[in-house]
Amino acid sequence: MIDEQTVKEIIHGVIDELNQQFSSGHQIDKDSGVILIGDGGVLDSLGLTNFIVEIEQRSEERFGATLNLAEDIMSEGDPPFDTLESLYRYLLAKLRETDNGE
Repeated sequence: MIDEQTVKEIIHGVIDELNQQFSSGHQIDKDSGVILIGDGGVLDSLGLTNFIVEIEQRSEERFGATLNLAEDIMSEGDPPFDTLESLYRYLLAKLRETDNGE
């Protein structure tokens, strides 16, 4: 079942993995309001790319859903996920869309 809790588990797992690579002062907080990209963001372009690729891979492993979130970043006017909260909502919508065969 694709629900908000499962989406958060996927994203938090990626954050945990990335935080192992970062020094203690540069860790990504799991607070839903944390800014991922842009002014005050915790990720640079390479970090964002790694983050997105990991989310895509884990989503495919968990749900069999092939996503291309990196393409969404490039095609959207405003980033569809500049905070963790917006990423939760966006990923949930994309996974549900894929699950419904749309």
